[in-house]
Amino acid sequence: MLEIYTDNISIFNYLLYYFREAVANWELHQKSSNIWDSHLINILTSRLPGNVTRPIYLEYDSRRREIDRIWANAENHYQMLQSYVSTVEALLAISIFYRHVMGHMQGAVSFYKSVNRNFGMMNECAIKVGKIVLDNKQQKHLFSAVIKLYRFT
Repeated sequence: MLEIYTDNISIFNYLLYYFREAVANWELHQKSSNIWDSHLINILTSRLPGNVTRPIYLEYDSRRREIDRIWANAENHYQMLQSYVSTVEALLAISIFYRHVMGHMQGAVSFYKSVNRNFGMMNECAIKVGKIVLDNKQQKHLFSAVIKLYRFT
């Protein structure tokens, strides 16, 4: 389960802000000589802890090599995408980021809501897994981050 602390909530809000800016200005900043030259996957994971970023990078690299192998095949049906490499990389980065980060946040919110609804707690329950407590306040922060992502995408 995703660790939920106040510091992590601010990291997620920062990531959502950075994510929005990165995608909105991707083509414009891609040609400059600053941090925006970096792949979108680097921008999205820049402030995440290593235990979260490692699987993200491993999957991104694996999928990127797979795309290169597909494009290397002369009889592939995706040749028209070869001229849109930055767009393909951005979509790949966004999908992997969602699966490893935002999907877990959405799952935590959904689980909290269903437990709360099924047991009639009316926002009075807190779910504890190990040292991690998901209460109403934490759930609202996570839900806010998920809504911000959906508004953006």
